[in-house]
Amino acid sequence: MYSFRMSTTPYELPLTEARARLGELVDEAEHTGRVTYLTRHGRRAAAIVPVAMVDGDELADRLAVREATIAEVMTEEAELMRRLAE
Repeated sequence: MYSFRMSTTPYELPLTEARARLGELVDEAEHTGRVTYLTRHGRRAAAIVPVAMVDGDELADRLAVREATIAEVMTEEAELMRRLAE
């Protein structure tokens, strides 16, 4: 799994301002780990985040699903073995 640290605190920016600074905001996310929340009418609407944060979350989700599947198969196998032993 990715080891990732945000080096700066997240901040909020109006969407209208973010449009003009998109390249800069992406560079900050990529190189410093900064998370930028984009706001619309003063409310958070979206975020610009480093890709490692998203990739890490997706990897963790897939791993959790696999672990649950393995546990289910092992439980079913144990039940089958118990029935065969009867």
